[in-house]
Amino acid sequence: MTPRQIRQSIREKRRLLSDSVRRVASRQIFQRIVKRTEFQTADLIALFLAFDGEPDLSELISTAWDQGKQVFLPLVHGKGQPMTFAAYDRSTNLVANRWGILEPDPSTARLIEPSKLNCVLTPLVAFDANCHRIGVGGGFYDRTFAFTKASDSDTRPKLIGVAFEFQKIESIEPQPWDVQLDSIVTESNEYLAS
Repeated sequence: MTPRQIRQSIREKRRLLSDSVRRVASRQIFQRIVKRTEFQTADLIALFLAFDGEPDLSELISTAWDQGKQVFLPLVHGKGQPMTFAAYDRSTNLVANRWGILEPDPSTARLIEPSKLNCVLTPLVAFDANCHRIGVGGGFYDRTFAFTKASDSDTRPKLIGVAFEFQKIESIEPQPWDVQLDSIVTESNEYLAS
């Protein structure tokens, strides 16, 4: 299958998950991530709000706030542009962007450079056991985190993919511009980049 066919197939499966199955799997993902060193030691953490059937990270966001972490959400500016990240707390005004994804109001957002983040939880459409990912196709995360390819792994943000186990496929042939994730967490497994 082509990446486009993979995207279409997996996104459709993800949308068809029942609310109860999605809720249980999201809770299991939460339980795995909250125990990870990358999450526990992060002060500046980027997450995402579930869209198009993605795992729901709202419990993780609340936990991060309760632990005094600063939480950031991606702002998508347009095709061919990198994302920025905006602070997100309980009082943040959210607005829908052109794709219907909720994000902090860009007109009032407090931004952070992506390189300053400690940990970035990344959505994806498909992945393999080597932590290669297929995203929605805009290249936003790859473009935004391209700097990590040349950065010291101790000082750059840790990139953790978040998905349901059924989104795993046998293998993904990475493109030169693809940014490999450090790890991927699903409801039943954790994968580390080789």
